[in-house]
Amino acid sequence: MREFSEDQLSWYCAIGYLATRWAAVEILLDRMVEAVHDNYSGDKIEPERPRALNRKGPYLRKAFKAHHELLPFYDHLDQDLHEVSALSDKRHWVIHGTMLSHPELTGNLATFIKYSWRSDQSPNSKGISIEDIYETADDALTLSLNLLFLGIQALNIGSKDEIDKILSELTGEDITIFPLG
Repeated sequence: MREFSEDQLSWYCAIGYLATRWAAVEILLDRMVEAVHDNYSGDKIEPERPRALNRKGPYLRKAFKAHHELLPFYDHLDQDLHEVSALSDKRHWVIHGTMLSHPELTGNLATFIKYSWRSDQSPNSKGISIEDIYETADDALTLSLNLLFLGIQALNIGSKDEIDKILSELTGEDITIFPLG
């Protein structure tokens, strides 16, 4: 097995934590897209369910504006999707970039590089701290809970047991928030 220093493990744990917290956001967006597509004529908005993150937001916005049952939830959706966009950029640097510098040697910041398809193909770089990664992961957790509650209210995206399981997994505690029934 490979040996890592404590500092390296700290960084890799932070990156993994962000990846798992972001996965909850993506799963909930997928579930909301599925509910819209199946129950609110989403195929009239797009014949196929959007898979790419940058297509899910516009799809959901169109659906919520198009249906009077969903329209009361539009502002909440719009606010959550703005947060998705902001956090997605931060997550993208960490998950799709490469940690170039060795933070255990350079201190608090690691240099991440990534290529942008919209640039002249030269890499971009950015210094990111471990605290920034944990903050982004915690913000993703909050966002996933907001999306969960929006999905429940607007789209009835899950049964009580499913929701309790998701909440337990997101919070790391065996809790039941929703009453029986």
